[in-house]
Parts: sequence; C-alpha cells; structure tokens
Amino acid sequence: MKKLFTFCFAVALGASVYAEEIKVLSVGSSIYDSLYYQLYGEAISADGRYVCGSVNFGVGLFVADAVSGEVKYQNPDMETEGCELRGVSNTGIATGFTMYGVTYSFEEDKIVDLEGPVNTRGVLGESVTNDGEILVGSILASSTQAAYSKNGGAWTRLPLPPVEEILQLYPSVPDASAAKKVSGDGKVILGFIADFGVPCVWTLNDNGEYEADLFPLRFLKLTDADLNDDKKPLSGVSAHFLHISNNGRYVALRGFIPKNEDEYTPVALVYDTQDKSIRVYPEVQEIDALGLGLFPLGIADDGTFIGTVGAPSFDSCGSFIMKAGKTQAEMFVDAFPKFDDRYGPSDLYGFNIPTGITADGRYILGYTYYSEDYDDPDIPAYYETYILDRGEDAAVGNVSVENNSPAIYSIDGRSLKEMTKGINIIRNSDGSVRKVMVK
Repeated sequence: MKKLFTFCFAVALGASVYAEEIKVLSVGSSIYDSLYYQLYGEAISADGRYVCGSVNFGVGLFVADAVSGEVKYQNPDMETEGCELRGVSNTGIATGFTMYGVTYSFEEDKIVDLEGPVNTRGVLGESVTNDGEILVGSILASSTQAAYSKNGGAWTRLPLPPVEEILQLYPSVPDASAAKKVSGDGKVILGFIADFGVPCVWTLNDNGEYEADLFPLRFLKLTDADLNDDKKPLSGVSAHFLHISNNGRYVALRGFIPKNEDEYTPVALVYDTQDKSIRVYPEVQEIDALGLGLFPLGIADDGTFIGTVGAPSFDSCGSFIMKAGKTQAEMFVDAFPKFDDRYGPSDLYGFNIPTGITADGRYILGYTYYSEDYDDPDIPAYYETYILDRGEDAAVGNVSVENNSPAIYSIDGRSLKEMTKGINIIRNSDGSVRKVMVK
C-alpha cells in the first residue's frame, strides 16, 4: 500500500528565523486519521532537507522532503517483525531494512532490496553518505560482518582490528562486527566489534582502503599499571548509542569511569578522530538529579550533542543538549522555551526521543508521545515527529577534518602504512619533506 500526504507545519522550514521554532509532522484530516499514520522520525539529512523513519513503529517506511512538506511512504507487503529507515542523504536516498536491507528513494518513490554476497542471508542498511553513493551496514552470515557498498556495487567486509588489540579485550577473536554510521564524505565509518562489544572506527587511507581503529584501547584501564594513568580514564565503553558527526570528526558514545574498586559511574564521551583524544563529561550534571546519566543520540560538526537523561523512551526523564565547549547540559525545556509550550510534559515523562541533529546543529529531529492533557484518558494521545529549528544564529560552519598525520613513501614513491627498513620519504601536512633511514 502506498499513499502520499503532507506535513502540517507551524512554520515553513525554509523560512529565515532567529529564534527556535517547532515544526510538527502530522497527517490526516483529523486526529483519528493520524492514529494509524503515526510517524517516527529516525534520521535527518546533514543539510536538513530530508527526514526518514518508520510508520507506526515498523508497519511502513517513510521519507519526507521537509522543505516542500511532501511525505512518501510504503507498507511492504510481507511478513516481517518490523521495518525502518535509519539514514538519509542530502539527495533523498534513505537506507534501512524490511526483512533485509533496502534503500528508498524519495525522488523515485521506490524501495530497492540490497543484495548480500553469495551464501549469505542478506545485508542490513544502516547509514548513507551525503551524496547517497556509499551505504554502510552489516552482512548477515553465520555472524554479522561490518560492510559497505559503493555506487551500488558489491558489499565489502570491513577489516577487523589487529589480533593483538582484540586479544586485550577478548580471550579469543570474535568474528562478529557491525557498521552503524558513516561520515558525510564516506571517509569515516563507526561501528563495533563482537556482539555490541567495543566501538570501532574505520578510516579511509590514501590507498582507498578502510583501516580499523579500536580507539577505546587507548583510554581503558586494562592492567594494574593503568590504574594511575590519567591518560586512561575509563573502565569501560558502550557500543550502544553510537553517533558520528557528519564531518567525521566527533564520535559521541557512553563510557564508564571507576568510582572505586567495585563501582563505576556512567558518563558521556566525545572522541575526536582528528587528534585522537577523548572528552569525558564526568561533571555531576545539574539536570540529572536521579543520576541516570546522559545518553547521546546525535552530534553536530562542532561537537554539540543531544540525547536523553536516562535511557531513551520510558526510562528517561527528559531530553538534553550539550553545546560545544560546555560542561553542563541543558534540558530541552530550558534551552528551547517554545519547546515547553508544546512538549514540556511529554519530555518530563520521558516520552520525547530526539533522534538526529543536522551538520550545522541548527535542526533537531525527534518524535514524542503527545497529548494535550496526559491526566485525562479521554484526550487522544499519539506519537508525532517534530523538527526543532534552533534558528540561524545557532548554526555553525562545517568543521573540517584535516589529516595531520605525515604521509610515508618508499624511495620509489610507493605509499606506505608505516616506515619500513631502508630509506623512507616523510611528507608532513605542511608540505615539507624529509628522509628517514630505518635499519
């Protein structure tokens, strides 16, 4: 079944505004019509043009043009436990899954199945680059395998980190991995190894190949010698709630710092893929009276991230924004006063889930369980998706990722991953060149 409908916007998304505004994505001619066609926005394109997600928590898929207000959706005619779109490009190409991976083009209003390699069950689509040309996800075989596809080509497995690194965390090398997010240009992929085990970053090198970086190892206290090492502040990291900025620079996730020998404190983390440092937010958050912790659900190019206080959905007690350079988060109802007018009670009850933020940080996507009166059972309550516009003054320019690592070449000009015996030609980021002899 396929149907078209339009958003009812309080303010047109393309309008120029200087204060926060809320755009409500609703359907139908009455509240009862919209009870069936409830939208759950899961992702917003880097430029804020397109939104994608699911209809009625898995009954259908939708992609919307947030400027024109047009929404296109389909309900796949198949038995499935649910379907969802999880990433959308600036060109209106979204990816996700029904039974297995799919893409859904807004322009063509068409679902295309993603084919996995021979002798596999298929693939799951997870994320897509700004131009829609690179998809990332997981191959479904005996175990899941992190993979990507370029220009509609075959799915290629991403390499596991070096064995010696993995063995520091596991007694044997797991064969499971997953790719969850990709930067806008496709140069950085974020995922994890093992079954929701440890976060991992794959970075495209000069040879056009992805290299695995098991970055948590640099910050984990794994041995007794690490206990007093300030450069290793963490006792653990979580592979849930992984998010990467569109420019590929920042990764938002959750981690744990030791409280004593038997306890730990959950904290929000931001890893900088450019200088390979990590920002820990161990400060007691004034907004978190219950000590539930911050759960990141999206991050902008300047490092501003959003999420919930406590686990998303009914375990949270509100949504927050942590602005770049700050150490204290703000609740949505405080940071965006107009949000309180419509969604304040919903946010307080933990019914609001922010799900994405644009590259410049201006637009925030989310869905919420809304009622005009939560205490009156006769007043309809339903889910609706919104776009929160922080205004032009909140938008920031793109923060680019520069490759500050020197390039290494052999004497005959071949690119090398590391220095080898003999003469190595080192080209620094400033263009200077030197020779290094390795015996």
